[in-house]
Amino acid sequence: MFCGTHDLLFRGKGNHEVLFEDLIKLKIGSGNHILKEYIEKSTKNATYLLPQIQNEIISICGDIIRDNITTDIKKACAFGILADKSSDISGKVQLSIEVKFFDEEKVMLPEEFLGNVQLTDIDPKSVASAINNFVEIVGLAEKCIGEGYDGCSSIAGKVSGVQKMI
Repeated sequence: MFCGTHDLLFRGKGNHEVLFEDLIKLKIGSGNHILKEYIEKSTKNATYLLPQIQNEIISICGDIIRDNITTDIKKACAFGILADKSSDISGKVQLSIEVKFFDEEKVMLPEEFLGNVQLTDIDPKSVASAINNFVEIVGLAEKCIGEGYDGCSSIAGKVSGVQKMI
């Protein structure tokens, strides 16, 4: 949760660049004897240090963080969707979705990242469908009053693009 709320990588590119493991070592170093004993005496597959387990932890924490953000968004009178397409390291096209809203409690206008959506095609209909599906899944189908796209007129077009479809 610390990594997710502070925009930090859970683990780096190499085997010895793992923030998660550094946080565990910090916790042990600060006197958590129960955690120290657990890590020392458990079999490797029960220590939560394997990449598969870390991926599951990342997914669960991401869901919790997104749920907290959507709870704040639902309190707002309205919000706007921001979307930008990019390719991941494997070359797959994905859509990054953010939301901007007015937070009355904090008196601020935060812009929050909600997630990435894998795109099967990059035509306006597919992109609009992906955005609509994502918004439905996270429970934000109402109160959307604006949308923004990063300079892609074919996607954002108000005549026949995503903007028109949404």
